[in-house]
Amino acid sequence: MSATEPGTLDPAARLILAALAVVAPGSLSVEEVGEIAEVSEAQPALADLERHGLVVRERERFALAPEERKRKGMLASLDVVDRVLRGFIKIAEDGRLTLEDLDAVLGLSRIAAETGRWTALLRLVEAAETTLSTTRRVEEWVEIV
Repeated sequence: MSATEPGTLDPAARLILAALAVVAPGSLSVEEVGEIAEVSEAQPALADLERHGLVVRERERFALAPEERKRKGMLASLDVVDRVLRGFIKIAEDGRLTLEDLDAVLGLSRIAAETGRWTALLRLVEAAETTLSTTRRVEEWVEIV
């Protein structure tokens, strides 16, 4: 358990932490975090979360810290799942999905299926198909389907 509890964080940091919990173990860029969590200035909150050991930086991307992943279900409510799905669908439909986003798409697809978000899952999969088919990452495509 980390020294900082999510309830003691500012609202922007809590939204970011919840968004990262939804896509865990995947990672997001700073821009994706800001867009999906609907936080205009994500970088300061991410730096604070990183200092507290709640997130880790993977090059220019951020992910939920491995020790926080075991409680990711407590960090992300269903409304956050819906928000992250909407945000990721928008990114995918706008053609901004990258290969580095595939782990996040897989994590998000699992949660969407587990929570019965079938319409959103279908939209996400259809939007992600272009990226997956052009990169020939057949294993990921099979897992999503």
